Amino acid sequence: MMMMQERSAGGTDIILSENDYIEYRPGTLNVILTVPHGGQLKPKHLPNRDFGSLVDGDLVFDHEYPKDPTVTVRTMGDKFTKELATALANVLERKTGHRPHLIINHLHRVKVDCNCDRGEATFEVPEVVDAWLAYHNFIELAKKDIGKPGLYFDIHGHSHSEDWVELGYLVSGKKLNAGNYKASETSISGLHEKLLNQGHHVSIQQLVSGPCSFGGLLSAIDSYSDLVVPSPKHLGPDIGQYFSGGYNVWRHGSLNGGDIDGIQIESPITRRMPMEREKYAEAVGCAIVEFLQLYYL
Repeated sequence: MMMMQERSAGGTDIILSENDYIEYRPGTLNVILTVPHGGQLKPKHLPNRDFGSLVDGDLVFDHEYPKDPTVTVRTMGDKFTKELATALANVLERKTGHRPHLIINHLHRVKVDCNCDRGEATFEVPEVVDAWLAYHNFIELAKKDIGKPGLYFDIHGHSHSEDWVELGYLVSGKKLNAGNYKASETSISGLHEKLLNQGHHVSIQQLVSGPCSFGGLLSAIDSYSDLVVPSPKHLGPDIGQYFSGGYNVWRHGSLNGGDIDGIQIESPITRRMPMEREKYAEAVGCAIVEFLQLYYL
């Protein structure tokens, strides 16, 4: 995988994958922000992701096989998530004096889905595979550079009518509603284990939806008290729509070990739009800084 390194006008190093599809801005804070679905590039020579195939009873995503129209993939992008992540990075730098690691996929989701495993993400198109590998390698590079406990946030956008901020820890809405889940099932299991080893007997439910959870801290900010799931007021989505977290927080959070805990942030379009974006980024940034001070500094 070929890479080139440039320097922006502001003096920030930018590392680009081949064809400039994936952008990595290294940071100095123990926080990683990623944007898997915010890209707009649709190179015509790259085939669109469309339908998978059933081959000998197995689900396969590869353009070489006959398409099965019943096996669909998601191709809708997340509008304004690149801009939101950039605004959030600026807030964190202003508040801490350190910049988070920022990784952005510039290809549209119809060409690659960086929040899926390789097959479904790329349909095994070599140029797309290279971009997908670069995206995840940059995250691993950021984690290695941090070298201590930290936070990984996968930045998404949703169009659910509930209009709330959905925080994904790999726990289903049904389990959140019932409070019936274990730390080992979550993308912040590393934090829970670390606290137990330090003699703090805190439950995973407290870390996911309690007053000192990330959702609790965000919902404590004016105008967000009724808009965050999970949080003290909304332990789960009840019967509402909710994204519990996907491939990225599964792979790069602490579910399978490591010191980096993962949270998927699904923001409604109302918060991603230009008129609300800066205010929203400020609130999320404040909550991240508080969460860092509680558990990671």
